Amino acid sequence: TWGGASPFRNVTEFDGQDVCGSNSWTVVDIEPPSRASDTKTKEPGYLMRGLKAWTQYAIFVKTLVTHTDEQKIYGAKSEIIYIRTNASVPSVPQDPFSVSNSSSQIILKWKPPSHPNGNITHYM
Repeated sequence: TWGGASPFRNVTEFDGQDVCGSNSWTVVDIEPPSRASDTKTKEPGYLMRGLKAWTQYAIFVKTLVTHTDEQKIYGAKSEIIYIRTNASVPSVPQDPFSVSNSSSQIILKWKPPSHPNGNITHYM
């Protein structure tokens, strides 16, 4: 289970839920690995895709003990952990504008990219 962008480390499992049952957390049911005949057991896992670059996400794992058509019975759950995706190439700077203020100078201004996708340290 993971939530959308969580810029602060203060979310709970109940954030994004309303009284009608809507939930902003992304929930994925994952089958436990089959029990192998050897002594090694596989650890369950899941590859989360479609995430935004340089965005912090809140994630937790909850066990589902049993379920019927009417209800789900949950077991233990992990603490919420926070992880940030890697930086990526920023979108283009917005609204570049230039004006000549003398015969030997030009002033160039622009707005930052709408999607910085990381910490921008320089413009060139």
